Amino acid sequence: MKKTNIQKTLSTLAILGTLGLTLSTPALARGPKADKDGDGVVSKSEFMEKAQVRFTRQDTDGNGVITKEEVTVKAEEKFNKLDSNQDGVLSSDEFRQHRRQRSPQPNS
Repeated sequence: MKKTNIQKTLSTLAILGTLGLTLSTPALARGPKADKDGDGVVSKSEFMEKAQVRFTRQDTDGNGVITKEEVTVKAEEKFNKLDSNQDGVLSSDEFRQHRRQRSPQPNS
């Protein structure tokens, strides 16, 4: 069965949600990199700086807006990075491996 454009868009949005590529505000300033001055608090200006960096990264053509095509390209890049054996599907093992790589490691 051939997918319609709407089905493709919905699939892409589902992938984005699953992969954490949505532009949700709490995710924008996640991590110690957002705390530029190292005071243990992400200030509004630090948060907004991190948000701008993320926006700029998504706006691949630099025109000041993010299109569905730009989001789709980023989602496909992310999917391909996670799909370590390049079989076109993500197994739970591949997904867990990615999560382990992203999680901070405890100090030994």
